[in-house]
Amino acid sequence: MKRKTSHECRRRNSIPSPELPKPNTDTEPNLFNNRQIVHYLYSLKLLTYGRAQIKGLVPVDDLLKYNRWDQYMNQFPTFISKLTPALSRKICECACNYTTFIHQGVVNELFLKDHDNFWEVHVSKNPACLNHTINNPLKLKSSKDYYYWMSLLYANLSTGMYFGVHEIESDLTYADTEIADFSAVFFRASLDCLFRAGALEHADVRCIQVFCVLSMCLHALGSTYLHKSLLRISVEAAKNLGLDQLQSDDAPEYQSEVLKRLFYSLMIIDSLSNYPKRYIADFSTPLPSIISSDVLLEKVTPTPLAFPEACNNNEIAGIMYERMMVELAQLKHESYEKPTATELVSCLEKMKILRSKLDTYFGSKEYSASDKSIAQYAKYLLFSSITRERLEIGIRMQSLVGTQDWAKQYRPQCLEFATQLLFHSTSAGLPAFYNRYWIVAQHLIYACLFVLLDMLLFKSDDDKYKLDCVKRTFPTIKKLQSYFTVKIGFAIIEKLCYLVSKVRLDHLENETFEAISLREFLKEMEIANPYSSTLSKKRIVPDITESQYLRFGNEATHSNSTAGGFTFVERDPLTSTENGSSITSAMLDDKGWYEFLDFFFGGESAASMSEI
Repeated sequence: MKRKTSHECRRRNSIPSPELPKPNTDTEPNLFNNRQIVHYLYSLKLLTYGRAQIKGLVPVDDLLKYNRWDQYMNQFPTFISKLTPALSRKICECACNYTTFIHQGVVNELFLKDHDNFWEVHVSKNPACLNHTINNPLKLKSSKDYYYWMSLLYANLSTGMYFGVHEIESDLTYADTEIADFSAVFFRASLDCLFRAGALEHADVRCIQVFCVLSMCLHALGSTYLHKSLLRISVEAAKNLGLDQLQSDDAPEYQSEVLKRLFYSLMIIDSLSNYPKRYIADFSTPLPSIISSDVLLEKVTPTPLAFPEACNNNEIAGIMYERMMVELAQLKHESYEKPTATELVSCLEKMKILRSKLDTYFGSKEYSASDKSIAQYAKYLLFSSITRERLEIGIRMQSLVGTQDWAKQYRPQCLEFATQLLFHSTSAGLPAFYNRYWIVAQHLIYACLFVLLDMLLFKSDDDKYKLDCVKRTFPTIKKLQSYFTVKIGFAIIEKLCYLVSKVRLDHLENETFEAISLREFLKEMEIANPYSSTLSKKRIVPDITESQYLRFGNEATHSNSTAGGFTFVERDPLTSTENGSSITSAMLDDKGWYEFLDFFFGGESAASMSEI
């Protein structure tokens, strides 16, 4: 006041979240905890996308495992020394056969041609060319070109082993422990080469190609933060190179088609990862043509297409997958651009039509472990993605039509979508690699969490059936725990499943430990808004008395974590009576359940939150 600047002391105007639901006054009084399900939509996203700091729920070693760059690179020479031309090609063929149609980072035939040429012409004369950490003639010719090529090669080796390990197990010359680390070692090597190539300094289409290949394993071997960072770099590169404004006459047909496929792969990743606001805004690039690689490489002339026969060609099936995912991504984007009830209903109807086209394009055969066609895999992934988006839009409808109308009109649909996802990912006859793509794991966890939270909000006669549906997914999710976000999701599902069963099926309510614990859980979930400042870290920089920059191992010491944190057990906690009491007590003491809440939701509660 003395300095005449008191007018500057004011609260910052709050910026409303674009996803913040409008308050409703028609909440049903008999709902568990008297809360609306819209509050939990935030938590579904938070849990599914792994935006959490690990303390006691998952062992610290798991958190730090993929951050030990030096240890992985110490293993690198051993892996390189055991790699042969035939084995390298076998692994890369798996990457091309199982994943290229999803990311469109390379043209399979041309990449494998360069792969063979690299081994025959360069590695055969100078094996040092295979190790990017050693000086070699290729690096001296052009380090930028060399590093981009090695980054792409390592990325395909990492992806090929991750998805195809069961297919090539008999050809491998590595020990079991080496096989387990193979993908992570080459993943880190690929990133190393990408940065050395100057991807952070100059726009280059090869950066986008490498990112698209790496995107298959970024959640398994990296992190959601790394995924977002590399996506942002790739999008900026695409804009600088004009990939978002391509015209039909900007380049020869081959170049134009390759760039269109690459751009839309990037757009799909962006649209499904970043909402309500994606990095790519307006664009005018036309969709890729529905042509095979033989047509793309000008070996044959195009012929009229008839579906589903056309999708017997893997390249045609891959392009149809991309085009349908583009349509789904656009619908999702539109639903957030115009989040009205009319728009959401329209999107639901369009997604229903999109779902009905799957049999037309890819056929109606039952899934078979012996059928490894792209058509079958594409149909599987499309069903999972479309159903997941329909579930989310159905959930969002509650904030627009009110709880009572939503419960009557849209809740049954949401439960149907969630159940479809649970059975889809656990059905018999699926090849081993089908569920290893990260979006499948996210969709499965999302569906499990929705069913469990719905059981808390609505009592019904089929609660046991719903719980059995969730438990049905446990073996599948356990197989996917190489994903760190899946470790988080499964830990939540496992513990929440136990408490829900006790409260809903065993009717332990009122002041029982389980009921109290659930009320605390729901109270925390209501403030688990990803846009809320309550989720910010308490200590971003060290205290002034501590070393600010010269730090060693600080990330390994978590002041709030203890050796008594949760651990995974093979036995099912829902049916193991001898484990029941110990799990319950572990959840409720200060080193168990409350630590879990503190870890997952930031440890803060809203001051205005009424007691439950």
